[in-house]
Amino acid sequence: MSNGRIVTFYSYKGGTGRTMGVANTAWLLAANGFRVLVVDWDLESPGLHRYFHPFLLDKQLTSSPGIIDMIRDYASAAMEPGHADTVGWIDEHAAVLDYAVSLEWQFPEGAGIDLLPAGQQDRSYARKVSTFDWSSFWDRLGGGLFIDALAENMRAHYDYILIDSRTGLSDSAGICTVQLPDTIVNCFTLSTQSIDGAVSVARSVSAQRDRRPVRVLPVPMRVENAEALKLEAGRDYARQEFQPFLASIGESVDRYWGEVEIPYKPFFAYEEILAPFAERPMVESSLLAAYERLASWITDGAVHELPPMDDGIRRDWLVEFERRRPISVSDVLISYAPVDRMWAEWMAAELASAGLRSTLSDVDFVLPDGTDGLGDRGTTGTRFALVLLSKDYVASRNALPTWRQIARAGSGNRAPLVPVRIDGTRLDAPYLDRPPVDLTSAAPERARELLLAAVGAEPGGGQSRRIGPRFPGSLPPVWNVQQRNADFTGRGIMLEQLRDRLSASITAVVPQALFGLGGVGKTQLALEYAHRFAANYDCVWWISAEQPHMIRSSLAELGRALHLEGGDNLDEAVRIVLDALRQGRPYQRWLIVFDNVDRPEDVRDFIPQGAGHVLLTSRNQAWNQEAQAVQLGVFTRSESVALLVRRVAQLELADAEQVADKLGDLPLAIEQAGAWLTTTLMPVSQYLELLDTQLMRMLDENPPLGYEKTTAATWLLSLDRLRHTRPAAAKLLEVCAFFAPEPISTKIVYSSRFTQVLLPYDAALRDPILQGQLLREIGRYALATVDNAQRGIQIHRLVQAVIRNSLSEEEQRTNREDVQLILASYERGSPDNPENWPTYALLWPHLRASGALESGDPAVRQLVTDVARYLEQRGDYSSSRELAQSTLELWRARFGEDTATHLLSFYLGNALRWQAQYEESYRLNRHALQSLTDSVGPMHPYTVMVAGSVGADLRALGRYREALDISTDALDRAREVFGESDDRTLNAAMNLAVSLRLVGNFAAATDLDEQVVTARQRYFGADYPRTLQATDNLAHDLRAQGQFARSRELLESTVARYREVLGSSASLTLRTAKSLAATLRKTGEFAAAHALTNDTLRRYRETVGIEHPEALSCLMNRACEESALGDHAGARATAQQAVSGFQRVYAPNHPFVLAGINNLAVFTRLAGAVAEARALTEEVRSGFRSTLGDHHPYTLSSEVNLANDMYEAGEYEAALRQDEETWAALVRVLGNDNPDTLAAAANLAISRRTTGATTGFEELKGDTVRRARIVLGDKHPNVIAMSQGRRLNCDISPPPI
Repeated sequence: MSNGRIVTFYSYKGGTGRTMGVANTAWLLAANGFRVLVVDWDLESPGLHRYFHPFLLDKQLTSSPGIIDMIRDYASAAMEPGHADTVGWIDEHAAVLDYAVSLEWQFPEGAGIDLLPAGQQDRSYARKVSTFDWSSFWDRLGGGLFIDALAENMRAHYDYILIDSRTGLSDSAGICTVQLPDTIVNCFTLSTQSIDGAVSVARSVSAQRDRRPVRVLPVPMRVENAEALKLEAGRDYARQEFQPFLASIGESVDRYWGEVEIPYKPFFAYEEILAPFAERPMVESSLLAAYERLASWITDGAVHELPPMDDGIRRDWLVEFERRRPISVSDVLISYAPVDRMWAEWMAAELASAGLRSTLSDVDFVLPDGTDGLGDRGTTGTRFALVLLSKDYVASRNALPTWRQIARAGSGNRAPLVPVRIDGTRLDAPYLDRPPVDLTSAAPERARELLLAAVGAEPGGGQSRRIGPRFPGSLPPVWNVQQRNADFTGRGIMLEQLRDRLSASITAVVPQALFGLGGVGKTQLALEYAHRFAANYDCVWWISAEQPHMIRSSLAELGRALHLEGGDNLDEAVRIVLDALRQGRPYQRWLIVFDNVDRPEDVRDFIPQGAGHVLLTSRNQAWNQEAQAVQLGVFTRSESVALLVRRVAQLELADAEQVADKLGDLPLAIEQAGAWLTTTLMPVSQYLELLDTQLMRMLDENPPLGYEKTTAATWLLSLDRLRHTRPAAAKLLEVCAFFAPEPISTKIVYSSRFTQVLLPYDAALRDPILQGQLLREIGRYALATVDNAQRGIQIHRLVQAVIRNSLSEEEQRTNREDVQLILASYERGSPDNPENWPTYALLWPHLRASGALESGDPAVRQLVTDVARYLEQRGDYSSSRELAQSTLELWRARFGEDTATHLLSFYLGNALRWQAQYEESYRLNRHALQSLTDSVGPMHPYTVMVAGSVGADLRALGRYREALDISTDALDRAREVFGESDDRTLNAAMNLAVSLRLVGNFAAATDLDEQVVTARQRYFGADYPRTLQATDNLAHDLRAQGQFARSRELLESTVARYREVLGSSASLTLRTAKSLAATLRKTGEFAAAHALTNDTLRRYRETVGIEHPEALSCLMNRACEESALGDHAGARATAQQAVSGFQRVYAPNHPFVLAGINNLAVFTRLAGAVAEARALTEEVRSGFRSTLGDHHPYTLSSEVNLANDMYEAGEYEAALRQDEETWAALVRVLGNDNPDTLAAAANLAISRRTTGATTGFEELKGDTVRRARIVLGDKHPNVIAMSQGRRLNCDISPPPI
């Protein structure tokens, strides 16, 4: 491995300028030609990336994982059973290049800065850091081994690794100071506390590193010259205390102290700016000059100064560092939990009365990009930030990051953060760091005084303002709302949005309608709104509107509560009340809630106008046309779990997850489950069994407190009404109950087969317009969700279960068969065409739920087979395999080995092959081929198709000659059965081309692939996946023949098209990207190839894992690139990992294994182990000869490398003989102008010169260089090496099978 040096920048306390030191030192080192990795290990307060933000694509790191993600990924893997069985599994997780991001700046060739962030800065970051169990990491999960592997990996890829360590003493700080570094830059200010802390840490580290000493460089930072006497005293004290750590410097100690001081420059206190851009060079007193001197000590004099930078460029980039002024500001920022919004509004109103403007910030609000609502602006432009501390605030996962962000915004002793305590919740650090304004028991006037005093406003002599919200906690004078649900959980964002919409209606009443499925909690949400925002109203009146005639009585009762006079009859009383509300008599701030409204026309005449608010709840989706309607869905999983954990003491999170999943996150069912588990103390496992066996009984018993009906009773009542009023709508629901609980496209609902099922219930449904009315009726009763935007209908799984249970067994069987035939008869097209994939995506979720796998109907069986094929073509090999295997088990038991079974077995074999299950795929396909040949003959279309698949299996097993024979035969039969231009014939031709390439006949493979690409483009289009696949194959052929430019052109366009058609992480996209990286390497573009390989390898890790052969091939690409970039030791280690993986997948003499060992041998020799390389190369040549023959290009490539081994060992005559034989053979096999032939010729010329056999030496060298310039170009690394008389090696990149 290369000898990279790890330097930790550490400070005992914050505020030293440590992070700035890391960033500037890194820039100086990279600008001087070094490869630098900067690591943000300050996990609790990451900020290193801010110094580099102009050069980062992901400036906020919202999608860039880092240290904590890396460590958590390792910990997860370490807890998996059997992980230790995989060789090198720790190294796999310690691959720093998978997580590092590069800065976009043109450093000298080979140099650069990579950033390893603290972690992905999304809303889950703080939780990932705070919940990580470091003790378990060290004690049980082998954390020390992982950190060692990480250090080794970093050293292998970088010259310098600069770590920004967190302050103080902690597990992560210990990693950075004790386990990792070679050097510690110990940053401190000249205060006594800072010096003492820094010295004590240095002593502790030195004591723990007695066997592996660490160099400590004490660095005074933020040095100010204002107080000369105090400054000198601090300098003397620091020198005295740190003297033992600088003994090795000897007489240079005074020069050291004079050079490493970092001065305080106020300009840098305002923004994260790099000194190379902020200051001119060659200014002795500048911060840049100080960092140059520090860099010299860190690098032992290798770096002295920043190389010249054009001043215009410097000034242009300086602008990118500077902070933009905010467009608008407020005086006070109020951060609050959603449940405490009324407190926030009250404070904002009181502050406004004192002339202060406020901005409200919900601590749980998250922007679409994943950042919190506070965002980058923080407290910019505000004088104070009030944080409303309550039980709900401190429980928020965003609370701690928000607190720290606001706290960092302060300066000196006047921080803008003002904690305000609004309940008696026990507070822990850091919320106790500042004394809070305590309003927990204050009366309204006293609370107002305390609030205004906290922000320095004059309370004045009068009473508080008379408009705006009342003091929180007080109920309105007129109030008839039932008791609040103490266990109400979740829905915070929806309540905030509801409040915002209602508050926006200031000139006219715009009713807000909550609608949704029975049991989703519409009434509970309205109830919580009324209680949460009660202080904003003087009158809150709840009207139960399920029975329309009761609305009048409730409004009349409101009139009496308002002390309105008049109204001799009910109609007159209602009119008086509506007039009073419109006029604001006696109150302008009112809220009227109409609960459980059916039809809009039932309440249209009773909705008051005026300055107040109206809220309605309904199951009827028709409210979309009458009000601002909000569809209330089921809980999020986190809300379900939170409610269950809150209701059921000591309930494990995993158990809560299972219950929530079983109940589909339906709020009423979740509430009912919590009540049941609390009351009965039943184990969760037993409760889940009851849900499986007695679901209806469980849903129909014991409604939770506050609910009039059980879950099932609510739905059955609506279903019975529908059966009486619209039988066809009820039948539609009954049929849909046998689909999956996923959305059912309206395209399926409106299909002809579905219509035929409904016609007996309403003959008029032949008219599509009338079918649409059925969906509206279903929406009215809220038994399903009708999503007009997505054009689908969705029924909750529990509703489906209740509907199914209400049917007889015969009705269930009939409906199930109807659904199967509805799916099977839906027009879907070929599963091979991506244009048809959206249709298959509509059908696939419903196969299992409908019982289609058990069906004997030929059309249904064909549907199942097509879906398995679709999943395989889409790249979802696991789902394809699972579907095919489970179906085959049923079919073989019921139908035996019939033709349909063999076809599905063929598709299963394809999926298995993609998952590297080569032997199993071969067994299945060989059996299917023999059975089909015996039963339907060799010319049956299925027989021909399976024959091609057997050829692919043989290629995967390394049996290339057998694969060539069967592929040749399969193409002949395909042309006769399907015709020349059929897709299946072209697929057989493409398979034959692969076989030709693998046996070394590159020219024939190229000719055939050219024909396939042309035909596919003509008949199927350029974006058809198999057209792209054929183009990828052709690019492989061209690269093998040395036509790198055309190979690159084809691959670049193919990768772009694959990304558009299939996605960036699809298997075929990654395969082509891997091939493009190999071509880029062959053209000499090593850095570009390395970057593409790293991205591709990361995607492989995320999709199929590093042990998949495609990922291992990509890993070998990385090794080749590392060697090309000069890191031969790193390349050797990477190649060994890839070879070990290949050996676990393939047989010992498989060509892919041998190709990997061939490359490993090259890197081993280049790393200095010549004898070991020679043994490996001999092994490879012998293996290739026995499996592929003496004249296969792979065999000859190994012999080129064998000659290099001989030459390196000083066996020049043997090398000459080997060079002569290999070159002659390559000329015969590949021709004079193939790059491998040219490499062999150049090597031969060198051997002739070295051995004195100069006859023909100059002519051979000159002719070879001339040819190479034509083929590769003047600046290609191989041409340069030939011109300089350096020998060339031959690596092997086997093509896909």
